[in-house]
Amino acid sequence: AADANDEALFDGIAEEFGLTKRERETAYLFFKGYSTKRIAELHFVSLNTTQSHLRSTYRKMGIHSRQDLIDLVARTSGD
Repeated sequence: AADANDEALFDGIAEEFGLTKRERETAYLFFKGYSTKRIAELHFVSLNTTQSHLRSTYRKMGIHSRQDLIDLVARTSGD
């Protein structure tokens, strides 16, 4: 159930910050603890592409690290 709640929460966050579908998917997996290398493997793209999605996500969300992402999700879920 927690994963379903996290997914729904991430859908709202993605909409709020104007993330693309792939940025949302990448950010969600990164939030769940997946490495950029593993995310690239799961999405069948290069590591550079995955890192590019994360950089774009960070820029749109105004964050700078995985911990910032975790904190933002925690703040959003507390609203």
